[in-house]
Amino acid sequence: MHDTTLVGPGAPAGRREWVGLAVLALPTLLLDLRLFTNREFSVILAIMLVGAAVMGGSFLLVSLYLQMVEGLSPLNAGLWLLPMNLAMIAATLLAPGLVVMR
Repeated sequence: MHDTTLVGPGAPAGRREWVGLAVLALPTLLLDLRLFTNREFSVILAIMLVGAAVMGGSFLLVSLYLQMVEGLSPLNAGLWLLPMNLAMIAATLLAPGLVVMR
């Protein structure tokens, strides 16, 4: 069996350097790092990161509450969270259209 690990602790040392050199040899980077010098971009990115962490934490806490306090099974707790998840998906899909209309 061949080792197919490209990166990470299990990859051979020579292969890790080769992957790093291949990324550096690309004509353009996937993300222009100069974007992070823009204050507005950095602030909005930080706000989005905090929002995502709060949202993930709230899903975790509500799920644990439903299971430990209310005594629901994991499946039932997930079904109770389904309307909140569907509303979040709908808001995510509708938000760009509302912004463009302004």
